[in-house]
Amino acid sequence: MGEGSLEAPTRHALQWQVGRPVARQALQNGKPFLSTECPLAGMHIRQAMEMLNPSGALPDRAVHPIELIARAYGLVRDASAGKAGSNE
Repeated sequence: MGEGSLEAPTRHALQWQVGRPVARQALQNGKPFLSTECPLAGMHIRQAMEMLNPSGALPDRAVHPIELIARAYGLVRDASAGKAGSNE
């Protein structure tokens, strides 16, 4: 077995250990948005939320904080509408 063969399960366990409290807090908040500056972290947090609450309502995706600001100022209709200025 190569060196990396044991690395992935260990890394996954560490990611879950760190991400579970974040996902739990996001579920407890019950907000309609999940926001993070890091797209990869957003996917992992949402995945952890889904694992902790498979039948519950979850945000469609994590959005960047700038997207939420753009929505608040009416530059986009909603966080899933895409880039600023595409509110046609």
